[in-house]
Amino acid sequence: MERLLIAIPILLLAYLLGAVPFAYLITRALNGADIRRLGSRNVGALNVYNSVGKGPGLLVFALDASKGLLAIYIVRWLGAPEVVMYLAAVSVAVGHNWSAFLRFGGGKGAATVFGVSLAVLPWITLGVLFFTVAAVYLTGYVVPSVTAGFMLLNILTLASSQPGGQVFLCFFLTLLVAGAHFGRAAPQVLALARRGKWRELAHLE
Repeated sequence: MERLLIAIPILLLAYLLGAVPFAYLITRALNGADIRRLGSRNVGALNVYNSVGKGPGLLVFALDASKGLLAIYIVRWLGAPEVVMYLAAVSVAVGHNWSAFLRFGGGKGAATVFGVSLAVLPWITLGVLFFTVAAVYLTGYVVPSVTAGFMLLNILTLASSQPGGQVFLCFFLTLLVAGAHFGRAAPQVLALARRGKWRELAHLE
């Protein structure tokens, strides 16, 4: 019962932290536009990067990642059980993807999950980040490179004999990001597939 009482406010805080829509706020502050009306209409760093500018896009990425990082650090600072940390990681990602401040719309969670991973598995995550950035630079394809990065993160988490809870968390958060991405991109994917424009699928945000 005591653990439940500790967990509820932590999970609520993690959700609200994740729900802060930095992409929306920064875009609105800079040019008065609604990021949900620009580019891919995704409330995330990549859309800000492409629609508003490189600097704002990188700032949004850093702030969205910091939400995941902070959620884990809060749990550790409070000395909550490890299972609460895992649940807080899911809550902050859910908050980002389905923000109460945006009528339960939001982003796709890649940057926020990166922050969670950085807090839990820093060295593996930094290695995966280097790989992902290199893949984007060499191929010019962002989504396939990020997808490959998430796959590598799962492989390394499993191969480095991390605790079962961390392995499951990594896999579940990957599914959460993939579900949000493909769920929202489904109309575009189907439209391009019907027209046989397979190469353009790799450029979908």
